Parts: sequence; C-alpha cells; structure tokens
Amino acid sequence: MLVHALSGPEDLGAPRVLHPIFFGSYDWHSCVHSHWLLARLLRLMPDLSEAPAIRTHFNQAFTSQKVAGELAYLARPTSGGFERPYGWAWLLMLAAELREAGGADRRAWDLTLGRSPTPW
Repeated sequence: MLVHALSGPEDLGAPRVLHPIFFGSYDWHSCVHSHWLLARLLRLMPDLSEAPAIRTHFNQAFTSQKVAGELAYLARPTSGGFERPYGWAWLLMLAAELREAGGADRRAWDLTLGRSPTPW
C-alpha cells in the first residue's frame, strides 16, 4: 500500500523512485522494519550464512545518493505526517542497530547516515 500525497504531476513516481531504499514491502514502515531485522541478525549472528548478502545489500542501499532521495521525500511539504510516529520510530531503531551491527562496514553506514541534514 503506497500512501502518497500528490500536489502536482511532479509528485508522481514509482515506489522505487520515491523511496530509493525503502520500497518493495506492503508499506514504507514495514520495509524499514525489515531492514532493522536484517541489521539485528547481523549483530546477533555475525556468522550467519546470509550475512555477506545482507552486508552487500546494505552497502548498495545505504549510499549518500539513496539516503538523500529518502530525505528529499520526507522533506516535501506534503509529507509532514508521513509515517509518523510509527515509521520514524523504526527508522531510528534501524539507525541505532546499523551502528551496533555494522562491524567493518559500520563506519561507512554511519558516515552515509551521518551526512544527512536530519538526524536519524
């Protein structure tokens, strides 16, 4: 389910375009929650056979460009109440878990998230 306010034709876009990191689930907060779960698995089970694939996904997902795309969506005037407070709470939980779970990749994920103009 895509909940998206349109103020003009420029607001039209596919979920993958509107949300370059958090798309593909039933809704945005479920996608953020799924990423949190993967980060939690990395922290609790770093030797999990799927860990390399999870790290690869995170390295491809948490780039400066994609984080900027997510922030641009959240900064739109029509996104004021988007996924608040529930989705934003999961976003904060994800950021905290990435900092704990990152291992060798933690610095890159922290720097990508840390460059954003809003703290997550």
